[in-house]
Amino acid sequence: ANAGGPEHIKASILSAVEDKVRRRLREDFSQNQAECDSLRRTQEELNQGQNKLTNILARIKNEEGELDSNIMILESKKEEMEDMLDKMEDGEELSCDEAVSASFLFINSLWMLLLRKLLQKTRFIFLVRL
Repeated sequence: ANAGGPEHIKASILSAVEDKVRRRLREDFSQNQAECDSLRRTQEELNQGQNKLTNILARIKNEEGELDSNIMILESKKEEMEDMLDKMEDGEELSCDEAVSASFLFINSLWMLLLRKLLQKTRFIFLVRL
């Protein structure tokens, strides 16, 4: 009976230790799994944020190109207006159509540029609030 006793106690202790180690490993595994899931969600959110920022930057670059184009148009119209003023100061005659057309195009271009700027600011404020 004594020969089986120490072996039985040894087996019982070994079994208890193994159970405790398994429980601890399961707890550690579960905790590590939860941390990995959290990191994955954070990575997805960061990727979505990066995509939003990339889209915003692309739109800004596109709008910057449009603004540059509009500025060139306005500068061209300004030069036309200055040429007409020079002609008038030199006493040259201008046709009514020429004067009205150039003035209208300049003012119309200016209004369009201002309207676009206003819309862009409004859109930018909206995007920032998102």
